[in-house]
Amino acid sequence: MTAAEQRVRETIIKHGPIRFDTLMTLALYEPEIGYYQTHMPGQDSDYQTSPTLTPWFGRLIARRLEQMWQQIESPDRFDVIEIGAGNAALAESAMDSLDGAFREALRWTFVEPFDPIRSAQVERMGADGTWVLTLEEIEPSTGCLLANEVLDNFPVRSFEIGIDTTFEIYIGLDDDRLVEILEPCDVARPELEVGDRFEINDHVDDWCKRAAAAIQHGFMLVIDYGDEEPALFTRRPAGTIVTYSQ
Repeated sequence: MTAAEQRVRETIIKHGPIRFDTLMTLALYEPEIGYYQTHMPGQDSDYQTSPTLTPWFGRLIARRLEQMWQQIESPDRFDVIEIGAGNAALAESAMDSLDGAFREALRWTFVEPFDPIRSAQVERMGADGTWVLTLEEIEPSTGCLLANEVLDNFPVRSFEIGIDTTFEIYIGLDDDRLVEILEPCDVARPELEVGDRFEINDHVDDWCKRAAAAIQHGFMLVIDYGDEEPALFTRRPAGTIVTYSQ
């Protein structure tokens, strides 16, 4: 049993069944034991992202950032605030591809709350970056807020379509086994069949407001992969959650 699973069990024993987003928070982000505290994308990881597959992703981002800088009349300082940078492959390949006036103006700040990942970023980037733990530490500046594959890692609530109602999925214990518990709720139902599942991310709006507040003048560049409703639900009637063995 992993430490994260043990923490989930302890939480259920103490508080009763937990919502699926609580399970995700504990499994992914619990201090010292959560998945994203101890794993990051790369060749030896469970998963890879575009920046770890090729330096061309970072080089393309660098070209776009330079265009943004030119759009706002090439200020002497242009801050890139990156959230969820992982192993900093995007930042490294972007900065390595730049020179001239824009490279002189560029300042790269990593928002990274997890010590092991922040240490790996510092080792890779050295003096080319600065680090903060939270968005709230940043003084609003001119530049770009950058987040690649961040929104799809937010904890989500999970639901199942019933005959006459929608059920929210909770996680509980039955004879020491983790089990799903379906509780009726009043969440609006997408056009799905009985037994189909869907998720809701309650955290996006608040995150977007907090992220936008870090940029006084400039841009937000948020990259992710998905679909629009209702195709998102009808294409994946079992739900969109993907997991890894650890």
